[in-house]
Amino acid sequence: GYSEVLVDNIAFDNRTELRFNLADDENAKVNVNVGVHFRYQDVLAMNHFFQEPANAHDLTVPVPTLEEARAGGSITRRISDGAFAFDDVVPGFPPRSVLSARYANAGFNGDTGDSQATRVGPFVQLDTQFGKVGFFAGYRRDFIDIDYTDPFGNSFADTSSSQQMENYNASLLFRVNDETSAYFTYNFSESASAGTGGGFVPSDWGGNGFQDDNFHNENFLYEGGMKFSLKDQALFIGTAVFYQEFASPSVGATGQASGVFDRIKIKGFEIEANYQP
Repeated sequence: GYSEVLVDNIAFDNRTELRFNLADDENAKVNVNVGVHFRYQDVLAMNHFFQEPANAHDLTVPVPTLEEARAGGSITRRISDGAFAFDDVVPGFPPRSVLSARYANAGFNGDTGDSQATRVGPFVQLDTQFGKVGFFAGYRRDFIDIDYTDPFGNSFADTSSSQQMENYNASLLFRVNDETSAYFTYNFSESASAGTGGGFVPSDWGGNGFQDDNFHNENFLYEGGMKFSLKDQALFIGTAVFYQEFASPSVGATGQASGVFDRIKIKGFEIEANYQP
């Protein structure tokens, strides 16, 4: 079961870049793109992993018989709001199902939180071609500052964190002829674990706040393949082999992210075809 309320979700996003054409002739092409990405977000989210209409009834209670129902018996499967006595009421929102209110929880079984995050990410991209050989590369480093507040003012301490994440990639292309090309690419990236609505919540409710590992989920990809453009470019065929590895957060018994990340490893082969007469 799951109950979620996004009270506020505000974001401002801007990407500014400068492009330079350093060479452009029959023998060489060199293009450089430099810039910076800026993003500010303010997310106030309240949720409860175990408040769902289905969870407002106890299916272990016997169903009243017809006679009991006619007699107005007191047997009921309805769970009272007392089951959520240790949770907080979400203000300004209507109740959920048969319950008299919507409930949320910061920590333990929810991503409830009021977070503000400022991200600045300078980047550079290189696009070159020398005869039949092309080379593409890019690099980006993100600087992110986060402030977190428990909107219910409970015992979870307000906290903040400053982090850096990097992403880079490189690709090599060889054009065999006008109809055939081969390529190899490598991509590495670090990603952050986000909560409801893209906000940030501490991964350690024991008082240690944000954990560095939650901002350095490493993901990388190796891929190589061939591309064919046939029948006067009416038929396109692409093939690729790849190896990908990325992090996936484990979820604890309470539904809260446990702070442990499993490594997912995938090997595969792809083939695609597209014909446009």
